[in-house]
Amino acid sequence: APHQLPLPPCWLSGDEDASQTPTALSVSMQLLRRGLITSVAADATDSPLTDLVRSAELYSRSGYSGAICEPPAVVAAIVALGLGALATAETVLGDAICAGHGGSWVQHRLLLWQAWVQVQRARPAEARESLRRAEEATTTLSPRSAMLAHAVRVALVRRYEDAAALESAWREARGAVLRVDVDAFLLQPLTELIVAAARVGDADHAAAAFHKALDVTARWGSPPLWTAHLHWAGIQQGILLGRPDLLAPHAKALVAESAHSEVAAMMAKAGR
Repeated sequence: APHQLPLPPCWLSGDEDASQTPTALSVSMQLLRRGLITSVAADATDSPLTDLVRSAELYSRSGYSGAICEPPAVVAAIVALGLGALATAETVLGDAICAGHGGSWVQHRLLLWQAWVQVQRARPAEARESLRRAEEATTTLSPRSAMLAHAVRVALVRRYEDAAALESAWREARGAVLRVDVDAFLLQPLTELIVAAARVGDADHAAAAFHKALDVTARWGSPPLWTAHLHWAGIQQGILLGRPDLLAPHAKALVAESAHSEVAAMMAKAGR
């Protein structure tokens, strides 16, 4: 249910008093909350993305550089990916990087997500360059950023290198799965690590995180925009492990979500 979406406190305290003039930052936060809440509806369309793109633009314009749970441009890109709007995701991130969105401390995270989107768009050279720039932009990656960086590396290896290289990349990444608590904004990179773990015969290592992700989204009513990629990972895992019993629930979920999500419909067709 929308009211169960775990919006962090730093996104819940930005409402302006009626007597005050709204600021770019306060309107950005209002649009961010509205877009997120709309995104968990069973029939969510492009409307949350419109709010979130505007939120990202206003956030950049505000010049705010204080600590925040997740930059609005990242949230907008994640929702765009959930809707299958890869070009929009890359544009939002590119504009944010150019605008200094959130200040210098946020740049590495924007670049990591840019790399992730470029992998999804089958542009490996650009993804590697964005990953290199992200690593140069900070001396230490937080556990959440480290997990995203590992997911980008694993994704590149899984698509463009051999099995031995994937085993090596997974060995480096597997610890990152244990160091973070799964939340909405880690679901997509987590799916890459779930599939990689199954591919190298280490599915049990990612099982707890996978179950946590499904539990988190179930508390919101399993909205297609947020769950389609999880179910697709479940289908791939079932195929790789030769386990129809693991595959079937995810296949049924994608078929059920197809009526409300083009991404789920495309994945259900590919699954068949």
